Amino acid sequence: MKTLHLITLSVLASVAHCYSPCVKRNVRGDSQPDFMVCVCNATYCDDFPPLGALNADSAAVYVSSSAGKRFERSTVPWTNAKSRKTNKLRRKDAIAKQAHITPSVQMQSIIGFGGAFTDSAGINLASLDNATQELLMQSYYGPNGLQYSLGRVPMASCDFSTHEYSYDDYSGDFALQNFSLTMEDYQYKIPYIKRAVELTGGDMKLFASPWSAPGWMKTNGHMKGGGKLKGFPGGVYDKTWAQYFVRFLEEYNKNGVNFWGLTAQNEPTTGADINYGWQTMFFDAESERDFIKNSLGPALHNSTLGKNIALMTMDDQRFMLPGWADVVFDDDLANSYTAGIAIHWYEDWLAPSSFLADTHKSWPDKFMLATEACSGYMIVHGPSLGAWTRADDYAHDIIVDLNNWVAGWTDWNIALDMKGGPNWVNNVVDAPIIIDSSKGEFYKEPMFYAMGHFSKFIRPNSVRIGLTMDSDSFLEGVAFSTPTSQRVYVIRNAHASDTYDFAIEAADRPGQVLHVSIEPSSITTIVWDKA
Repeated sequence: MKTLHLITLSVLASVAHCYSPCVKRNVRGDSQPDFMVCVCNATYCDDFPPLGALNADSAAVYVSSSAGKRFERSTVPWTNAKSRKTNKLRRKDAIAKQAHITPSVQMQSIIGFGGAFTDSAGINLASLDNATQELLMQSYYGPNGLQYSLGRVPMASCDFSTHEYSYDDYSGDFALQNFSLTMEDYQYKIPYIKRAVELTGGDMKLFASPWSAPGWMKTNGHMKGGGKLKGFPGGVYDKTWAQYFVRFLEEYNKNGVNFWGLTAQNEPTTGADINYGWQTMFFDAESERDFIKNSLGPALHNSTLGKNIALMTMDDQRFMLPGWADVVFDDDLANSYTAGIAIHWYEDWLAPSSFLADTHKSWPDKFMLATEACSGYMIVHGPSLGAWTRADDYAHDIIVDLNNWVAGWTDWNIALDMKGGPNWVNNVVDAPIIIDSSKGEFYKEPMFYAMGHFSKFIRPNSVRIGLTMDSDSFLEGVAFSTPTSQRVYVIRNAHASDTYDFAIEAADRPGQVLHVSIEPSSITTIVWDKA
């Protein structure tokens, strides 16, 4: 088995950078040209066209589209709104639209964007040679890549493992004397996490999520399938499970990995289904509140590594808001231990985005973070190589979340194989990068580029700013001011045939306008310096 060697990778990373465009491969032939991936191997991989030094009177425009553009960069000028030159910049065949940005109107601060370091992701990374591994890691985390700033780590096994395991499978070990990390941590998680942190220069927030307590702690006797912790609230099983979190933080710390956050339980409501297909454990809002205030909160607060952890509740579907938050945060003690709310995207269609805004209105001091999303989980499971519609789904969900006070967005597996695994219960899905180890290649899917339109320039601590724009359910956008005093405006156009000429005005650039052509079926990121 190939493993990641940091000395070799450091040498590779030191090679001088020259921009490399996408090597395109149409995966379905000429009849379906919008199914396209970018191919990477040991000797070549595309990267992000550098922003460079912007002229004070211009903006950089990055476009990815179903027509095959991938981060295609151009420059457009700010012009006098009343000049004839401005009129000449308008596309005569485009539909006129307007947008107005107000930087003085400021809303939530951004935590980051990223993906998950699952066992499956690590297994697939390890199937590549060292040079190809490094190019994949650079693609996500390097200065010439997407510059991810968030990483999710499952505590022990999940469905994207090759088997069911915990860190202490010794029944009755309430002192956790047999707690230990596993081969999966040492081979498939920790090396890649550490490399990612290194590539970001330490600008990476890691958070962990458990899928289940060890089977001997659960009412059904197994990690797989529905069940809850044995005993009563605040009892020995609750206390032991809380200390399990602390031990996890300590063992990862010994291996050079430190965490910013934790979620109390991945998708806790699935634990109500006794026949659930993989690892889970039940909490409802009331029982999770009690676990946090009686056991997990105090255990973290009284530990060296846990006292400053950003603990998140729920880690489940949007439709559970605002009720779940109300139950947890109405309790003063649970409130004091909990920093935010974790949200998954899988059943967003059941709840309007107003549920997010309502939650923020009730609890403005608590952040909301999107902690899991993927495509290929319904009806047709697994990858659909090159499918632009999946990139568009990502862009839509991210924009809706950001416009409703969510502070960041986390994809699921950073890389999967050609079948969308491995997954020990065959719950295969899609991922932004798909690896074909038999060819020594990996494929950047449209979802990869969708993520980059946000992660690259909407950096941590960026602040959402006021935006009014001509929009509909297929045309939407979001705007930010960054810590480096840049403005970033991302527009999604899901109309299949309509091109728009956007006249963009900013309150801090009176009398000026920026004309940007927005292509059909595209994602566009526009970046300019503060006036």
